[in-house]
Amino acid sequence: MDAVISDIHGNLEALEAVLNAIRQLEASRIICLGDLVCCGPDSLECVRRSAAWDVVLAGDWDLAMIDHDSAK
Repeated sequence: MDAVISDIHGNLEALEAVLNAIRQLEASRIICLGDLVCCGPDSLECVRRSAAWDVVLAGDWDLAMIDHDSAK
């Protein structure tokens, strides 16, 4: 069974709860449809956790952070 997640938006507490549920279900793969970052306080840690997942797509919020130019 695959687990599909998305729209984490920097909410590490919620992500940990979801990852615990995925472990209990013994999913064989984690597929993330994007939006790891945003307004939540832990966007960087959410991105770090995603390194262990099988598929991680960039969502619109993720792409906005990559393309961000702080000089503008």
